[in-house]
Amino acid sequence: MRMMMLLVLVVLAGCGHAATSDDADATRKISLDQYFYSESEERLRALQGQLQADGYKASRPSSYEHNGVTEWSIHSTVEVTTREIAGEDEKAEKYAERFGVQYDGNGVSLE
Repeated sequence: MRMMMLLVLVVLAGCGHAATSDDADATRKISLDQYFYSESEERLRALQGQLQADGYKASRPSSYEHNGVTEWSIHSTVEVTTREIAGEDEKAEKYAERFGVQYDGNGVSLE
């Protein structure tokens, strides 16, 4: 019985913890790049304008050939904490749906 009580106390004592590097990383600001593409330059230009109005940096549309079709792409950049990445992905998916373009995911600088 005493051993069981001791074990419970040891487990409970280990539950509280000081801030770790994982906690600090969660609040560290990073530049998050998000990528969009479409066959419609006009739709991407409209999205670019909205992103800029909402505080994002957004590139101008650039074109490329994909499977014999001309596609256009832009990327946006925003400063976020690592905790905010999932929320930014959800916002990006909503932007893509609203403007009729495709969201191709995100990336972060390795600096």
